[in-house]
Amino acid sequence: SGEAGNQSIIAKIAKNKVKSERKATITFKAGTATPQTVTITQEAAPPDEIEIKETSFQVGTEGKEIEISFTTNAAWMIASNQSWCTLSNSVGEEGTYTLTVTVDKNTSYEDRTATITLKAGEVQETITISQERKYQLKVTYEDTLIDYAGANVTVKVQCNTKYEMSFQADWLRQVKSR
Repeated sequence: SGEAGNQSIIAKIAKNKVKSERKATITFKAGTATPQTVTITQEAAPPDEIEIKETSFQVGTEGKEIEISFTTNAAWMIASNQSWCTLSNSVGEEGTYTLTVTVDKNTSYEDRTATITLKAGEVQETITISQERKYQLKVTYEDTLIDYAGANVTVKVQCNTKYEMSFQADWLRQVKSR
């Protein structure tokens, strides 16, 4: 409402968070004059977006903290599918963020992968964390005194990666591998 005379009316329009255009009318009435309306049309919110700098990370056996930076125009949530890969935050509003992902030390003898899913509105991005396994090398040989005439001995090697061996005596050499 207002007093008689010339006035400017300021209407504050909230951000449109829905994906469709919207319209509202303001109706003015004064005494016996014919009511007049003003129609305000607001465009639809843009499609949900996530802009993320990097979506794939390689981590060594010892683990580490990784920073994931992203920008989104919608409320978001993020989750890891592995307990050894934890996030500093799990939800937020639109904006620019840098989250810390803590990757624990890998004590197993297998490589492992975690999938982190970032969802903002109707869109989602997948971030992959790959971590190296703990390396294992086990060499088994029963100490025995070898006859002066020489002999073949068997040394058993168990390893979950490529290995190298070297001989430090010219009277010893590899015959074959099984």
